[in-house]
Amino acid sequence: MEAKEQARFLAQAEDRLRRTSRSGRIEYLYFADPAMRANINRQLLSRYPDCQILWEGGYPGAERQAAALWRDDPAQVDLPICALSFEWDARYGTLEHRDILGSLLGCGITRERLGDIVLAQGQGWCVVSREIADYLIANWDSAGRVRLRKVSKVDFDQIQVQQEPVKVIRDTVLSLRLDAVLASAFQVSRNIASEWVKAGRVKVNWVECMKTDRALAQGDWLSVRGKGRAQLYEVGNRSQKGRTWVELHRLGEPGARR
Repeated sequence: MEAKEQARFLAQAEDRLRRTSRSGRIEYLYFADPAMRANINRQLLSRYPDCQILWEGGYPGAERQAAALWRDDPAQVDLPICALSFEWDARYGTLEHRDILGSLLGCGITRERLGDIVLAQGQGWCVVSREIADYLIANWDSAGRVRLRKVSKVDFDQIQVQQEPVKVIRDTVLSLRLDAVLASAFQVSRNIASEWVKAGRVKVNWVECMKTDRALAQGDWLSVRGKGRAQLYEVGNRSQKGRTWVELHRLGEPGARR
């Protein structure tokens, strides 16, 4: 999201949290990326301790997720999102994520109404706000020069998500500082890791961090622009030499465990 869009989305989220807190009415938020979700969870929820938030993206691990806000009865929550499936003849072209996203935006759909896009050979799925589903079924018929077929609603469990390969790294680090853990996760020197941080290439839990001495905790996510993502999956005991055992999971590694 651009800065203006981020500010607008945060303001909208706070307005709906305020309404939920005052009236008890269930409110909903459109799709947000991990960074925006982290901002909302960190900056806003503490101001409205009587409110709860549920993030869902249609399947476990979805990157873009919509939210339900409630105060009293979560049983009444019905998150207004759905999944669409579509097909194309792979003999006439290959479609990538950007092709599908561009065609959806070309239909006049705003980004916040669109969740994840999942592609396979000749078929794909997208999670969208329920309010636009029928419009897309009637009007979305191409992506680039490729014709789309059989655009229809499906259950979320029909989405065929391929899990990213994971490389498991077990190592010891001198401390849980960002630069030390980053160096271990991406198997580079600590100096290189520090340069990445200072250059603004690193995010911790989807928020940019330029502090090399930032203390990390088990479960934290790290990402480096152009390099990928890793999670500090587990923090163990100290070794005899005073170093800390860690297990790191780096995503997207060829030949790694799926």
